[in-house]
Amino acid sequence: MKYLKTFFPILIIPILIILFIFKTASGHDTIDFQPLLLLEKEKPNTSKKKLNHMFTFSLRCSALLNSLGKETENGKLITISRNFNQSAYVSLLLIKKKNAEVLRQQVANYINKFIKIYTPILKNNYTKNKKHIEGSDILEGDYQACKKFSSKTNSFLRANGFQVLK
Repeated sequence: MKYLKTFFPILIIPILIILFIFKTASGHDTIDFQPLLLLEKEKPNTSKKKLNHMFTFSLRCSALLNSLGKETENGKLITISRNFNQSAYVSLLLIKKKNAEVLRQQVANYINKFIKIYTPILKNNYTKNKKHIEGSDILEGDYQACKKFSSKTNSFLRANGFQVLK
């Protein structure tokens, strides 16, 4: 019984996070939340696959950097997250080629779903490690993948006539 009291608080937080992720991902839309380091290894070979890759990466990076920026009150991260947001929108627009306003709202909805996943993970990691990123494999990996992918996003935005925010 003594061990149960000791380990229960340690076990309950990861269980709650997993339940939250499944609850968030349930319903009509399913959310693919594999680590970005795995997605980074993919080498899309067609224009549509490249746009889908850009879309997926941009959504996730926008959500992660937005969540991290709000948690750390870092305006630069929020600005960078807007570049990823714009990249997700442009790639979806190039894929679907229709109704820009509807697509912008879809991008915002997707990003918000990922924010609802990242924010509790960031908060829990900070509570546990006193650091927002370090100490969590998914956060460390996704953050590093987003840093690497940022230059591709910026090039993509410029190539499509959009300004990169700094």
